[in-house]
Amino acid sequence: MADRTIVFISSTSDLQEEREALNKEVPNDLFELFDYKSYVPRFDFKLRRSKTPEEVCLDNIMKSKIFVALLGRTYGHIVPPEIGTSSISEWEFENAKRYSQERGIDIKVFCKDVPESEVEPQQLVFRKKVTGFRANWAIPFKDKNRLAMDVLRALLVFVSLYEKEKARTKPETVRWLHRHLVPIALASMGLLVVVFSILIGRVSHLFLVAACAPFALIPICCLALLWSQMGGKNAND
Repeated sequence: MADRTIVFISSTSDLQEEREALNKEVPNDLFELFDYKSYVPRFDFKLRRSKTPEEVCLDNIMKSKIFVALLGRTYGHIVPPEIGTSSISEWEFENAKRYSQERGIDIKVFCKDVPESEVEPQQLVFRKKVTGFRANWAIPFKDKNRLAMDVLRALLVFVSLYEKEKARTKPETVRWLHRHLVPIALASMGLLVVVFSILIGRVSHLFLVAACAPFALIPICCLALLWSQMGGKNAND
């Protein structure tokens, strides 16, 4: 993909080392990692007149292609009262789930393998809810290095599937353009011939060029667009 894939990382403060491991392992030329914790300390307070940190956080959730939920022992800080009563991590997850189908957000869940007795009660309820939502996607991890490898593997699989889907739909786009643009181009060329035959010898050369130019540009633009969608010369490679 030409642009980096935005990945939203949702976690609590007890997983700081795990987030740092992800930042080191995940190549930043392919992926852009975003999380609430790294954003708030450098929040541009000039934006407060227009957006709160939570609103900007929500914007980035909706922009992301992949939402990675890291679940540890602690439930985390609670969102502002005007937003709700859940933790920031649960609020992030609920919004990702809300927009997952509408915006095509792929949700990945990684749970730290710890005894339930060490998990805060609210977090234990949240962990069970999340793993129940995507039981097949909930991947346990014991240490930060294993987590970083598992997350990177999941991200690379997503990119591979995304590229395959894009390659599959591209011929359909080309066929659609061919059905619509080629007739338009041919009709414009026909009109060009008609206009030229009517005006030749009756008007000045400058007026003739001005009158015929739009009919000449339309087929050129149509064919150029079709060529670009076919990949130009690379389409035959």
